[in-house]
Amino acid sequence: MKKKIVATIQARLGSTRFPKKVIQMISGKTIIEILVDRLKKSKFINQIVLATTSKSSDKPLIQLAKRIGINYFSGSEADVLDRVTKAVIKSNAYYHVECFGDSPFIDIDILDKFINILIKKNLDFVTNSVKTTFPPGSEVLVYKSNVIKKVNNLVKRDDPLREHVGFNITRYKNLFKIVNIKAPKNLNFPKIFIELDTKKDFFVLEKIYKNFQNKYFSLLDILNFLKKNKKIAVYNSKVFRKWKSLRNEKN
Repeated sequence: MKKKIVATIQARLGSTRFPKKVIQMISGKTIIEILVDRLKKSKFINQIVLATTSKSSDKPLIQLAKRIGINYFSGSEADVLDRVTKAVIKSNAYYHVECFGDSPFIDIDILDKFINILIKKNLDFVTNSVKTTFPPGSEVLVYKSNVIKKVNNLVKRDDPLREHVGFNITRYKNLFKIVNIKAPKNLNFPKIFIELDTKKDFFVLEKIYKNFQNKYFSLLDILNFLKKNKKIAVYNSKVFRKWKSLRNEKN
């Protein structure tokens, strides 16, 4: 029997810097919908699950999931590791693709390549997120579901790093077969940001999406567009990125 591959999308509406960012609209579609549309193009993903919180303020996300026809799971707001793990368990996934509601422009060819590497080489975790070489916002994290189940039990319940999911796998490098893939030269732009933390980021994402007029575009397409539009490319370059401390990188 084919082993099930499930993608979860971590999302909530309570962002402090940009509330409700994941339901902002571009060309008639929310950020979440844009991501879901792209994930549906994967050759491997069998199911998409929106992993949100059980807070009443996040009910619009559940309504959105129902409207666009994807599964959802509600769990802890602060303990994202537990929320996503439970979503993975409930979905009966064998492999897990970890996605972020504020990173809608995932490159599906790169994602499918990583999934293929994970399966063919029988690895535990394949990612490009240990060290930043790809543009932030194009992170790919794919791993066996039993890995995150183990990590959820290993990380202490009061550990503040439980607000992260896949990152916690890298804290147990001695337990798992982990491969971090470096960006090839044509995609190695760690200072180009295509993630959504602030309104400045939204400006950049909106310009990118509208340029391609709802047609699918790759990471290379994005970079070629930004090379021709350098003012857009640097517009959000000074935004503070919380995740940089996890990777021991300077803002």
